Amino acid sequence: MDSSGYVEFPLVASNNLSVADVSAIVGTGDRVYIARIAPNDWTPTANRYIAAQTNGFRFILLSGGNLYLGVWDNTVTERISNRAITEPADGEWLYVAVAFTPDNGAAQRVHRTYQSDDGLTWTLVGTDTIAGAVVVNVPGTPIKIGSNGGTTEQFDGKIQMFSHRIGGSAGSLTGGTEVFRFDEYSLVGTTNATTSFIAETGQVVTVNRSGASQTLIVPPLFFGVRGCSVNDPPLTEQLPYDPDCSGIVSCVP
Repeated sequence: MDSSGYVEFPLVASNNLSVADVSAIVGTGDRVYIARIAPNDWTPTANRYIAAQTNGFRFILLSGGNLYLGVWDNTVTERISNRAITEPADGEWLYVAVAFTPDNGAAQRVHRTYQSDDGLTWTLVGTDTIAGAVVVNVPGTPIKIGSNGGTTEQFDGKIQMFSHRIGGSAGSLTGGTEVFRFDEYSLVGTTNATTSFIAETGQVVTVNRSGASQTLIVPPLFFGVRGCSVNDPPLTEQLPYDPDCSGIVSCVP
């Protein structure tokens, strides 16, 4: 049994999380997109959307298993990267991330793709440096997690965390401002009947459900004090076992 919190998506249309308040997503600096996911199939037969924002970005586990990031510029042209990653077994967790630099000062844009087992030690999978600097589009459209907002290419499996950062130094996964983050701490106190919860960055996250198989919320079984790192690992990797949640315990270094 996985004792950390997560949201599980059933591969059914209209099952997703949505975030209407995107007022913090401003500016044209570097972008970072990070997620901790456990798809039922790491090499799916169709694309599986991790998160998306119409005319803003889309973060996808592609058919076959590559990691894809598209970011729209202010001409509403999508700028993309597509990198193979080293997948774990189906249903196992992995952190994935892409850092996008729209202008590296040399008339180029840069995508850097990363993966991590624990969210602390990251492996650079590859760097794509492409001629032509761009200005990032700021569309003001809602963010969807687990879906592209349409009826196809739904996520199939678990998502524990999605983070969006803006304005850090080139290639950094921790710099700048974290403008959106949902993780298992956001799910403390929820139940599977929960229709919305508050992200770590303060936005209301709406839980959308449809059909016989629906979005499933699984709250964490452990509680603890944040602060091991900017990208905190799962609670079960931070804390001593506390089966009855009788005390607050500190992070284990």
